[in-house]
Order: sequence, then C-alpha cells, then structure tokens
Amino acid sequence: MNGRHAAALVLLGWYLLLPPFGPNEKAANTGAPFAQWEHNGSFDSASACEDAQAKGRDFYRGDKREVERFVWDRCIASDDPRLKAK
Repeated sequence: MNGRHAAALVLLGWYLLLPPFGPNEKAANTGAPFAQWEHNGSFDSASACEDAQAKGRDFYRGDKREVERFVWDRCIASDDPRLKAK
C-alpha cells in the first residue's frame, strides 16, 4: 500500500444525514439530494454511525415531527459522490 492509498483510507468516514423538511415543514423531503440533507454527525465507522442512528430514533420516538426524519435518516460514506450533487 502506498502513502496516497493509506491517506485515502484514513480520510474515509461516515455521516449521519437527516432529510430536510418539505415545503409544509411537517413531512420529510426524502427526495431531496443528499447534498441538501442535514448533517447530524460524523463517525469513523459505519457501525458507529448506525449506533448513533438507533439512539436518535429512540430519543425522538415521542416527537412525531422529528421521528419521521429519523425513520428516513441514512449513514453515508464521506466520499459518496451523491453528497456533491445538487
């Protein structure tokens, strides 16, 4: 493994993203590009992101407005090209 490859491995992380609210501010806009989703945390591994995802779902269980966004939340690799698309 060369130095560039090792550096690329170190920079890879995971983001927990929540969809934005739609125009009526009540429903999640799950069709929005990932570049418009709310960043809700950065993690070193997919499993750490998934753990935070589960905790968020438990935490917001009683808040109908937020729980919908956490139903649709996603763990996305930091190098996912969909993050750059507008």
